[in-house]
Amino acid sequence: MTDYIYYIKHSDTDDKYKDAVKNRVTAFKNEIKKNKNFLNNFTFHICDSYKTLGNKSELTKYVSENSEQFLYTGGMTASFKEGTREIIIKTSKHSVFNISMNKKISDVTQATMHEIGHQFDDQFGYCDPNLLSEVKKLPLWSDDEGTIEQQKLYDTFLKNKDLSDSSEFKKAWKQDAQNLGKSSFSNFLFKQRYIDYYVFDVDITDGVTDEEVEEADSHRGEIFAQLFSYAMGEDDGQKEAIVKKYSNCYKIVKLYIKKYLGIDVKNN
Repeated sequence: MTDYIYYIKHSDTDDKYKDAVKNRVTAFKNEIKKNKNFLNNFTFHICDSYKTLGNKSELTKYVSENSEQFLYTGGMTASFKEGTREIIIKTSKHSVFNISMNKKISDVTQATMHEIGHQFDDQFGYCDPNLLSEVKKLPLWSDDEGTIEQQKLYDTFLKNKDLSDSSEFKKAWKQDAQNLGKSSFSNFLFKQRYIDYYVFDVDITDGVTDEEVEEADSHRGEIFAQLFSYAMGEDDGQKEAIVKKYSNCYKIVKLYIKKYLGIDVKNN
């Protein structure tokens, strides 16, 4: 596989953001000691508005056509073809007053590492070969949602394919979620101030069952990616609070970074 990383700046986007993303990715790539081909064939789309993405790929077409759904989303990532992965980074943010404002460079680099964290979660996860084989037989449907059996199979696949689906991470997440769900002033403040990283997928105020850990697949993936960005040195102003509440998860993320990338981040 050719060792290329592509950077595409879309219209009305300041050059400084493309440079910031490229410099951050290059610095990260230079830190990798194991699996050095991790970022091969990545494409980074840097845009001021999702509407300007156009039809360069399935991902950009979908996001540009549905941009109103993603007003408060700072980035996205997906893998549509074997060995080809894309990350979209938005350089503006939508305020409560319906005004678009440019982001700080540090927010853009943090979002970049967050999305890379999703890809790290995906690429180094383990999926049972038999399950993967069955999922690959599923048709690609658009308007048709598929049969109930097909949906259940795909749902099982989503909950059992990533590093954030590993038994170690699920155990750590369960411990952190149970602690976060306890009645305390600290947890109340966290819920109010860091709403994006409080658990709403399931009710954690009455404890957390193994079934609820499975149901919280989306949250597990999001906190994994956020902690990955923090472990790699990024800080969007929320790091201290989030790392404190997800301390068990953070330990596992750092262990995985060392195991699969050879980067020792124990001091971050």
